[in-house]
Amino acid sequence: MTAVMLLCRKWIQAPIAKTTVYSILLTICGFASVKLMYFIENGEWEGLSFFGAILFEPLFILLLSLILREKWTTLLDLSAPSISVMQAVMKLECLRSGCCSGRLLYMNPETGKQFVFPSREVELIAALLIATLLVYLISRKKNQGEIYPIYMVIYGIVRFALNWFRNSREAFVWLLPAGNFWALVAILIGAVWLLILRQEKKHS
Repeated sequence: MTAVMLLCRKWIQAPIAKTTVYSILLTICGFASVKLMYFIENGEWEGLSFFGAILFEPLFILLLSLILREKWTTLLDLSAPSISVMQAVMKLECLRSGCCSGRLLYMNPETGKQFVFPSREVELIAALLIATLLVYLISRKKNQGEIYPIYMVIYGIVRFALNWFRNSREAFVWLLPAGNFWALVAILIGAVWLLILRQEKKHS
């Protein structure tokens, strides 16, 4: 996460020292966020839910922007690709622990051989691809202040699609599993946020 931030900070013109400190604070806040979201979903603290990092981090980042005396939008732009890298690292833990497995797609009736969707591996690769895309957008300098809501929309769409191939399908809200529900929330917030930013740019 620190390496990604240090790569992006030259385009955003953020100081090296503050960027390094910020990456450490963001990691701590990110861990607190995913624990909090898991508690909201399950009523216990034993697991992690990555949507906490997506939805709660902007609030933590607002507090950190006041502490570090940096623009909120600057820190948000720095955060988006780093949080996506955080997700990829979390998927490594999923591979180790065996959680978030994919759905059974096919079983050979003769041999009993099963094909299970590689959910963890696909989500890990998707997270790295999203991080790469966000770094590219930052390097173009045409979407300054918009990177985080763009990230919310992209991640929400990808996660909503991939969540149908996960093994865990318990309903959380209405008939939607937690992953699908929070994906829709992320898409909605990100899209409205982006629309507001674009409208403000038009009138400025």
